[in-house]
Amino acid sequence: MSGRVWYQHPSQCWALGSVAEAQGTTVLVRDADTAEMTELPLEDPKSGEASTHPCDPSHMENLPDIAMMNNLHPAPLLHLLRRRYLEDQIYTFTGEILISINPYMDIEGLYDIPDMEAGDVGEFFLSQRIPHVFTVAERAYKAMRTNPLRKNQSLIVSGESGAGKTEACKRIMQFLAFLSEGYSSRHDDRAAASGAGAASATATATAAAAAQATSNIEQRVLDCNPFLEAFGNAMTLRNNNSSRFGKFIKIEYSRGAIVGARMRHYLLEKARVVSPQSGERNYHIFYQLCRGADPATRAALGLDSAPERFRYLGSGGTTTIPGVDDAAEFEEVVAALTDVGIPAGTQASMWRTVAAITHLGDVDFVPGSVAESSAIADAAVVERVARLLGAADVASKLVTREVRARTETVTVRLTPAQAREARDALAKAAYDRLFSWLIRQANRCLESDHHSSAFIGILDIFGFEIFDVNSFEQLCINYANEKLQNLFNHHIFVMEQSQYASEGVDVTSIEFINNQPCVDLIERKPAGILPMLDDVCRQATRSMNDDKFKTRLDQAHKGTHRFYGSTRQHNEFVVAHFAGDVHYRVDGFIGKNNDSLTQDLRESMQSADDPFVRLLFCDDPAAAAAAAAAAAAAAAGATGATGGAGAGGAGAGAGAGDDDGGSGSPTSPVVTPLALPTTPNPASGSGTAGGGTAGGGASGKGGRPSGPQTIASKFKRQLAELNDTLLATAPHYVRCIKPNGKKLAHDFDLPRVLDQLLYSGVMETVRIRRQGFPFRESFGEFWRRCCAGPVGGYRSLVPAAASVPAPPEPRYTDREDPSTRATVTYDAAMTPDVVETCRRGTELLCSALLSAESFRMGKTKVFMKDGCLETVHRLYSATHATVIQKCGGMP
Repeated sequence: MSGRVWYQHPSQCWALGSVAEAQGTTVLVRDADTAEMTELPLEDPKSGEASTHPCDPSHMENLPDIAMMNNLHPAPLLHLLRRRYLEDQIYTFTGEILISINPYMDIEGLYDIPDMEAGDVGEFFLSQRIPHVFTVAERAYKAMRTNPLRKNQSLIVSGESGAGKTEACKRIMQFLAFLSEGYSSRHDDRAAASGAGAASATATATAAAAAQATSNIEQRVLDCNPFLEAFGNAMTLRNNNSSRFGKFIKIEYSRGAIVGARMRHYLLEKARVVSPQSGERNYHIFYQLCRGADPATRAALGLDSAPERFRYLGSGGTTTIPGVDDAAEFEEVVAALTDVGIPAGTQASMWRTVAAITHLGDVDFVPGSVAESSAIADAAVVERVARLLGAADVASKLVTREVRARTETVTVRLTPAQAREARDALAKAAYDRLFSWLIRQANRCLESDHHSSAFIGILDIFGFEIFDVNSFEQLCINYANEKLQNLFNHHIFVMEQSQYASEGVDVTSIEFINNQPCVDLIERKPAGILPMLDDVCRQATRSMNDDKFKTRLDQAHKGTHRFYGSTRQHNEFVVAHFAGDVHYRVDGFIGKNNDSLTQDLRESMQSADDPFVRLLFCDDPAAAAAAAAAAAAAAAGATGATGGAGAGGAGAGAGAGDDDGGSGSPTSPVVTPLALPTTPNPASGSGTAGGGTAGGGASGKGGRPSGPQTIASKFKRQLAELNDTLLATAPHYVRCIKPNGKKLAHDFDLPRVLDQLLYSGVMETVRIRRQGFPFRESFGEFWRRCCAGPVGGYRSLVPAAASVPAPPEPRYTDREDPSTRATVTYDAAMTPDVVETCRRGTELLCSALLSAESFRMGKTKVFMKDGCLETVHRLYSATHATVIQKCGGMP
C-alpha cells in the first residue's frame, strides 16, 4: 500500500502526489512529478467532495477495463485513459461500456481482422475481452444468435462532434459483415460436408447467396455514404465533417446472415441551410455543386465556382476546408448516386433544387407601396428561383399569404421581415424534403424481400451540447440526450446490481439518479418547455414574441429546481441537465419551431411544373403517386431510359417525408428512383423506429394533412418511437471522446475529456459504484495483500487472523470457460481449500477492524466502502511505524 494520493490540480483536474502535512481544515500535498507543494482545503467548497483521494496500486496498472480498478474515482479513471491513449490504446472498457478516444491518426493494425477458423467465428475478440468496437459488435451478434428473450440488439454510439462516432459505426458495420460472411461460409462448408445430392447443392447455393447478400449490403451502405455525407454533413468549429443529423441503421438478419438494412434519420439541422454560424459552412453539397459541376451545368443553374457570392453559402465567413477538394468530392457524390440507381435525369432535378435554394438566399425584400407590405428587391433573382423550381407564382407567394375563412379568402400582405421568414422557411423545407427523399432512396437500395428474424441497430446520434450561446437546436439535441441518458442510467444501475446479486450481496443503499424530472420539464404537457412553445406557435398572433414566451416559462416554472432564470442575459433561461446547467437564449425559438411554410407556398410547390418538386412537397399519397410517375417519366426522357415509377405507388399510405423505402431487389443495387415508399415489412421490426419526416403535417382523414406540425412535436414523436425501439432491444454502449479541440494526435486535454465523461454518463457509473462498495477483490488476492509486508502485514493487527496462513505464490494459466467458451486466465494455486482459508482470514480481519456496514463478504470476493482499506493501512502504519520505516514501507 503506497502513501500516494490523487489531489485536485488547477490545470490537470487531478494529479498524483503525497500528503506532506495535514492541519485542521487544510492539507499540504507534494506533486509526484514536480515536487511542487499545493495547499488545499480538505473538501472542495463548491462540490463538497474531498480534495484528495487515496491512490490504490491498481490505479497505476494499465487495465483494459476500468471496472477492474479498486477504489474507483474520476482521478485514476482519467489518468488511465490518458496513459492508454498516449500508447495508442484508444479503447477502454468500463464494465460493458466501451470508451473510444479519437486518435486523429491511423494506428497500424488497429482494424485488422485476424484469420479465424470457421468454428472460431464470433469468438475471437469477445473471448479475449479486448477493448475494441469489434468486441462490442461481436457481443451484440452473439447475443442476437443465442438470447431467445431479447434477440434484437442495439449499439448506441454517442459523443460530441469530432469524437469519432461515424468512424466507429463504419467499423462496427465492417465487423458485423465479416461475422455474417463467416456464418454463411460455415453453413456452406457443413452443407458440402453433408454429402452429395440435390439437398446439399441447394443448401450450398443458399449459403453462397447469403454470403453474397452480406457483401452487397455492406457495399451498398458504403455506396450511400458519399451522398448522405454531402447532404447531411458540414464543416463546424469542432469538426470538418460533422454529421448534422442523427441516424439509426437496422441491420436485418435471417439467423446469422445479413439479409437487408434500413435507415432512419433524426433532426436534420435545417437552420444551417439559411444561417450557418460564424466560422462554419453550410452543407457540403452546396460548395461541391458550385465547384464540381461542369461549366454548362453551372451556367444553366446560375451558379459559379465562387460560392461566397451567395448569402446562404458565404454568411458563415468560410467556404473552404483545408485539404478538401470539393470538386473531386462532387464527382464521388455523382458516382454514388448512380451506383444506387438514381439516373442522370433525376440527378439534374436534384441539382436544380439545390441551386434554387442557393438563389433563394439572395432574394431580398423592401417596403412596399402600402403600409405593412413588401416588394421583391431584385426581380431577376426571384425569376431564376421560379424557373428552377417550376413555380411561376413563387414571387407573389413570398410577399403575401391567403387567410381562408368559411365563406371568403383574404389576401394578407407580408412585411419585409415576414417575407424573409417565408423565404427561409421555403429554403429549409425544400432542403429537408430533398434529404428525406435521399434517405428513402438509400433504403430502397438496402432493403431486401427476404424475411428477417432479428436486427442489430446502430444509433449514431449527436452528443450533449453546451456552447456560449445555445438556442432551440441545442435544446432539442440535449432533450434527445436526456431521453437516452434515462435509458443508460437504468442500464448501468441494473448492471451494478447484478454484480452484487451474483455474489449474494444485498445492497439497498445505492440510489438511482433519475433524470425523468428533467425530461418532464422539457416534454410533459401542459407546462413542459416544448408543449408551451407549441401552444405559442399555434396562436400565431403578431403580438406574441420570444420574450413573451420566456415570460410564460418563468411564470410556469418559478421555484422549480430544474429551471431558473439566467443571471447573465435577460433573454435566457437555464435548464439543469444531467450533464450540467445550460443557458438557452430564446431569440428565434418561435420562428425555428414553427418552421412551416405558408399554405400558399406549399400549394405553389405542390402544383409546380417540375414533377420532382411536386413529388418532394406532396403529402397526399394519391397526388404523390402521380407526381412520382411524372418525375420518373421526366427522368427517363432526360436520360433515354425507359420504365415507369415502379411499385409502391398510390396504395403506399406514407407521406413523402417518411424514411421508409419500398421493397427492392435483394440481388441488385439498382432501384426505381422515384417510386413512393411502401409500408414497411413487419418482419423487419422497422415499424417502431422514429423517422425524419419532412411532411407539412400529420396525415388526416382521407390522407389530407390535418395541419402543420412544429419541429418540436415531430421530434418528440420521433424520440418516443426511438425510445420504444431501444427499450425492446438489448443495448450496448460506445462512448466516443474527443481528446482535444485542435484535432491533434497524442494531445490529451484533461479538463475537456473529463467534461465529456460527465456528459456521456460515464461518471455516473463511477458515482454508482462509489456509492456502493467500490473496493472489491477476490479472497485470494485480498489475503495476499494482507499477508505482505513487515511483521506479517495487515493480518498482524488481529491475533486470530495472524494465525491464518498466507496463500502460496500464484501460478497463472489459461483455460476455457465452459459456459462462454471464452479463454480466461486463472490462478492454479487457488484450490478450493486455499480459497476457503483466504476467505476465513479476510472475514476475521475485516470483522475486527471495520464496522459491519462498511464491508460485505460475497461468494468469491470481499466488498468494501470507500476509504476502508486506507483505515486498515493507517492502523497498520501507526502500530508498526518504526519497523515499516526501517523496511522501506509496504511492498
